[in-house]
Amino acid sequence: MKTSKIVLFLSHMSSEERNQFRFFSERYIKKKEHLVILDYMLLCIERKADISEVIIGGMIGKNLADVRKLTTKLNNQLIEVVERFLATEQLNEKEHDILKYILLMKRLRSTKAEHLFKQTVKKGGRLIKKSPKDLNRNQPDGLLFFRLKHWFLEEVFFHPLSKDNGIVEEDLVDIDAYFCMEILRFACKALTSNRKIMNSLNTPLLRAAIEMSKEPQLERFNLLKIHRLYIELYYKFDEEKYTDFKNSAIKELKELSRKEQTVIFSLLMNQVSHAIRCNSKYLKDALRIYRIGVGENYLIDDGFFIKEHFMNYITTACALNKPKAATLFLNEQYKKLHPTIRDEVKTIGEARIALAIKNYSHAFTLLYAAQFKDIHLRFIARSIRLMACYDWEMSNTSMLLEDSEISIHKELESFRQHLNRLLVKLGDKNERIMANFKFHYMTKKILNKQNTLSPKKHREALKEELDSIDLIVCRNWLGEKIEELGKG
Repeated sequence: MKTSKIVLFLSHMSSEERNQFRFFSERYIKKKEHLVILDYMLLCIERKADISEVIIGGMIGKNLADVRKLTTKLNNQLIEVVERFLATEQLNEKEHDILKYILLMKRLRSTKAEHLFKQTVKKGGRLIKKSPKDLNRNQPDGLLFFRLKHWFLEEVFFHPLSKDNGIVEEDLVDIDAYFCMEILRFACKALTSNRKIMNSLNTPLLRAAIEMSKEPQLERFNLLKIHRLYIELYYKFDEEKYTDFKNSAIKELKELSRKEQTVIFSLLMNQVSHAIRCNSKYLKDALRIYRIGVGENYLIDDGFFIKEHFMNYITTACALNKPKAATLFLNEQYKKLHPTIRDEVKTIGEARIALAIKNYSHAFTLLYAAQFKDIHLRFIARSIRLMACYDWEMSNTSMLLEDSEISIHKELESFRQHLNRLLVKLGDKNERIMANFKFHYMTKKILNKQNTLSPKKHREALKEELDSIDLIVCRNWLGEKIEELGKG
């Protein structure tokens, strides 16, 4: 019984919540022996003691077989009661005022309490006027606000017995805006999590929402424009749209709740990364936006620096040949990382900076001896290690090791084996693994001495192949190595 669903539910409650649940349950549990068992269960959970079916049998005068049948039946009943209790408790949170109001209105309408209903309708009108006029989700129930207006129109304004209750055209526009927003928000989330969904996501409903968001009446909703531009840029990059998206998103960030800031900032950085792929000149945008993110704490989640943003800041600064800026950032910000990954991220950051200043041996040896528990960081470490090994061997400034235990070909094989082990663990649908496999593949092709093409044609063929790959790590580095082929 210790791992039954009802015991897990009750164990995750506080002592006060369990006491409240005990009184709440009396509305639904009428048999005395059932309440006796519940009291015993709550006592055992409070004392962290095992629940004994033998003791239950002694308390209610039943044999073990009957106790098991009874507790099974009671558990099923209690699960329904505890779910009701938790839902009711959640409604007590202030963020759910609108949902409580909708439920109250439905109840009053169903009981035909017209006088009370009319009084409550007035409160609903005040709620609508008090709610934000934009879609910035400063309150968690932004979608519920849309539902309130929708319900208000259907059950109050359009009701045959109702008179004008102050609903105006602006309220209808708000409903259009929320409807449109939810479609665009979902599409942005889907595109960000899975690029392969682009074609199947291009539905008539999404296309209609995109066109609808351009209507003059919806121009005041800046978040609509931001999400629409994000989607349009995903399908086709346009510099003017990109600039509009970037400036609008940066401007809007200050108006948002912390939760929404994290979402919009991620959209912003994803789109900047897409722009960099089109033209490396946008690297400056990336560093500028990351600096805004650091200054405004947009890169903090649950009190800690987001590791992906931390590493991307260093990578971007190094790509712009600003290793001092990367070092300053690393030393000032690494303590904001979660303690479980802090040292691992610091080691990788130091190695990436060493690679940028062409201290290849230091970059390689830093990572060669290190162990990384975090899988994402392990991917980054191995890719930097491979780049350092390649540059170290190609630099002709020194040999790797006198006994040749380390070489780029051995490192490539070690990397391949490492990826294969992770492939078994994570599966071939993991985008990060496949992006690293493609990096391994392109590095191997760059090293291939057997091609019969001229250096120029070989470079062009490799560049074309690299451009055709949708998702790959270290794209800029690969592009640099391709340009260097046959040039001395």
